[in-house]
Formats: sequence, structure tokens, C-alpha cells
Amino acid sequence: AVVSTQSTGEKKKSELEEQCPDDALEILPYRPYHWCQWSVLLTKDCLYLWSDCAAISLSSGSNGWFSFVMDGKLSTIYSAGALDTNGSSSTGKESRYEFLEKLQRAKVQLSSDKTSQPNLSVPG
Repeated sequence: AVVSTQSTGEKKKSELEEQCPDDALEILPYRPYHWCQWSVLLTKDCLYLWSDCAAISLSSGSNGWFSFVMDGKLSTIYSAGALDTNGSSSTGKESRYEFLEKLQRAKVQLSSDKTSQPNLSVPG
């Protein structure tokens, strides 16, 4: 009889690693990545994450704040945890438009020949 020295958790991790292609070890600018249902893109200014329900922008010049669009409204969460929702004012609509425009410009710069590489697909 063959005795295995791997624990159940190690066996599951090995099986998942065999099933999943290699995860990205780093996120490089203007290369497509994905994590579950989220697309990930790094530009020179920020890291974008988006799905069917929301888009998030993590600015490289930030001291901890980030912006996101959900339910058609732009919001910003500051490093202290305060939420600023500008969804109803005219400046909020302009900011929402600018946010989505920057995201769209970043997406356009992706090469169509590059396939999205998984990130964090194997737990543990």
C-alpha cells in the first residue's frame, strides 16, 4: 500500500494548482488580469477594478482614499473612513463621467491579442 504524506488541505491545494493556470506574480501596467468576476488593470495613474455591478479606482497618488461607481453613483471613501457621495449634484455627474471616461481610455489601451491572466485564483 502507498502511504501519502500530504494532508487533505495540501492535496486540495495541489489539485487546484493543477487545474488553474499560473497566477500573476505581479501586476504589470496595461496588461489584463482578472480575479473571479472582476477585471483588473494597472495604469500609470491608478489601479482599476471593475465588474458588471461596480468600478473601483485606487489612485497611485492617494493617501488611502479611493473612488468607486456603483448603482450609477460616484462615491469616494477617504482614508479616515468618511464617505462622500456626489451622485446627485451636477459636479458629481461630471466627476462620474470623468471617472468612467478615464476607465474607458485605459481599457482601450489594452491590446486585443493579450488574454486576461488570473490573479489570486488558488486559495491559500
